[in-house]
Amino acid sequence: MMKSEKRAPRAPRTSVAKSCLALAAFAALASLSAPAFAYVIFPGVPASSVKTVNVSTPAQLAAAIAAATGPTDILLAGGNYGEVSIKGINKSFDIVVRSADPNNRAVFDELVLYYTSRFRFEALDFSHVLKNGEGLTTPGVSTNLTDRIAFTSCNFYGTRDDNTHNDGIMLFLRKSKKNMVFNSDFRQSRMSMAAQEMTNLFVLRNNFTETREGMNLDGVTYGYIERNFFTKVIPNLAAYDHADAIQVYVGSSGLGTNGLSILANAMILNDAQAQGIFIQRSNPNSIRNHSALTIRENIYYGSMRQGIWVEDSNSLTVERNTLVGATGFSYEPAIYIRNVAVSTVKWNIAPFFLYVAPVVPTASNNIDLADSVYPTGPTAQSQFRGTVSGVDPAVTNFRVLPGSEAAVAGAGAFVYGDIGNFVGTRAAVEAKFQTEWARLLAR
Repeated sequence: MMKSEKRAPRAPRTSVAKSCLALAAFAALASLSAPAFAYVIFPGVPASSVKTVNVSTPAQLAAAIAAATGPTDILLAGGNYGEVSIKGINKSFDIVVRSADPNNRAVFDELVLYYTSRFRFEALDFSHVLKNGEGLTTPGVSTNLTDRIAFTSCNFYGTRDDNTHNDGIMLFLRKSKKNMVFNSDFRQSRMSMAAQEMTNLFVLRNNFTETREGMNLDGVTYGYIERNFFTKVIPNLAAYDHADAIQVYVGSSGLGTNGLSILANAMILNDAQAQGIFIQRSNPNSIRNHSALTIRENIYYGSMRQGIWVEDSNSLTVERNTLVGATGFSYEPAIYIRNVAVSTVKWNIAPFFLYVAPVVPTASNNIDLADSVYPTGPTAQSQFRGTVSGVDPAVTNFRVLPGSEAAVAGAGAFVYGDIGNFVGTRAAVEAKFQTEWARLLAR
């Protein structure tokens, strides 16, 4: 684990005409090892129409954004660009801001995007260390009233001092549409990311580790949380904390979440007493706020009853998920359904299936594993190809064993080999991003 680094004092914020950029001092900071880097492609745009601008100072970055008159690829030299605020930039073309060398990254202490559209941030580091007076909910990167914003192959991190409880939120997306977080890495945070009042949100193939909370979603209308990898989600047990890999709730927005798909994520949480997928209203004045939720092909290996826990929803599909109690568990995980008007639960593997009357789901082809209360079912180990015990079992260990009860029932997650950061050549990573970006833009 890397320790915290001594950092240069921050310079006062300055403004640059037209670009609305507020930039602080330039100070060197080493980058974390990065996810695979992708070449930037502007689909359908002739290469001759793309302007490439190399910059090495905050002032040059501000000038490049202000001067852009067509598709622009801004390449940043390595170093610290301080605190950046981009406001009111809504051009009819895309602007890409990326590190010229992914092994010598540009670093931002803070990024604020407000009423801005058509930016992609590529292969950048966002180092968010709380300043005096900033609370634990202070974000390092935030979007508000934005459209068509992408973060790809980026690193988001806090103090890097092995303490997840003295950092803020790494990424906060709010009141925006068509935002994507792809192939990025989050670590050392109180909360990796939060999304509030979002429309068309895609969070795909990211790694979340060393965090008190993976992601919190409040009032999301249509989105995909897909093929992300979660580990070392660490609650503050002394403060009676509860931590989740993925939480959906009704918060200050007062809005439920509609049309959200949580697909093929792996939550290898061991015995840290962290919950998996936790969905409820969290608002005493709302009833069944959430609707059209799909939870499919996820893996939870952990020590809390709330493996997949869903309350207060109108329609729900829970299919082909795998839940296994971690070695040293406090509670064996369950698929728990309460106050859901219409729900389907089938082809899942778990120690417990808990349905609270009067509304119960339509359930079939589930494998109810042996547990500490009812030890008569099949053991977890008898259902999988690899060892599903100990610390950090490999995701591929959870492949269903041919001939097992789960295989006969068609139950359990189909384990993808590329959960988390995408592994491949630069061209392959970019091609995958463009495929997903086109899917998002089509919404």
